[in-house]
Amino acid sequence: MRYTALLFFCCSVAAKAAEPSLTVGYFELAPHTNSTAKLRAPALCYFDLLAARMKYKVQYQAMPLPRLIKQLANNQLDIGLILAKTPERQQQLMYPATPLFVTSPALAVRSELSTDIQRFMQRPDYSIVLWQQGYQIPQPGNFAGRTIILTGDNIPARAVEMLQKKRADAFYGPDLYSLQYELQRYDLTKQLKILPFENQLLPLYSVFAKKAAARHLQAYEQALKAQQTDISYLQYLQRHLAVASTHKTTKHNKTFSIVKGCLTGQHKKTG
Repeated sequence: MRYTALLFFCCSVAAKAAEPSLTVGYFELAPHTNSTAKLRAPALCYFDLLAARMKYKVQYQAMPLPRLIKQLANNQLDIGLILAKTPERQQQLMYPATPLFVTSPALAVRSELSTDIQRFMQRPDYSIVLWQQGYQIPQPGNFAGRTIILTGDNIPARAVEMLQKKRADAFYGPDLYSLQYELQRYDLTKQLKILPFENQLLPLYSVFAKKAAARHLQAYEQALKAQQTDISYLQYLQRHLAVASTHKTTKHNKTFSIVKGCLTGQHKKTG
């Protein structure tokens, strides 16, 4: 009896040890990768759903964007979350066929400034804050003004603070959802406004280091396809933000519950 129990325990430990694992890096991009006291970051929770389908263990590491790109290029990480395509990155990294979600680039500008994005871009006296090694303004040579490069952590929050204090005129964000969230988060919707780049869509991906792609990309793509038939990332994000803003718990909502900081339950598409 003891031998059988010991054998079962050893087999269970061996199975856990043999379970594939991924090291996933991410940079701070609210609301996607920021956690609160109540809820984990929605992008991490959604990737947990993918990893469960893949039957992989995941270790997450937060870092500034330039370091994330460098470590992916050097195969020190397996995956980086929420990255756009650039020619340089496509030479160094491997992109899945399907993006995690699709967004639009936009400018956050001070409310008293021009609402015409083309006129804004032609003003030589305006300044735009950019993210070091981030996805940049389409056709940046068309901007006549001054650029301010920020690096490190918490770039969007620092950038909107610069706008609020009139130390800059605009912040270019590749993700419209993030810009909208930052303005609402800091109650700046009257002081700042968002100017989307019309008719421009930007896919954002879970991007693989080349060595990791050879081993794990196919399993990831299969898991993402299956998960998106259940609930897309943007639908998951919408529910996450609704729960975060209303502080609803399980007893108020029978569709899903909060387990270890993540929404779980009947993640079915609703429209």
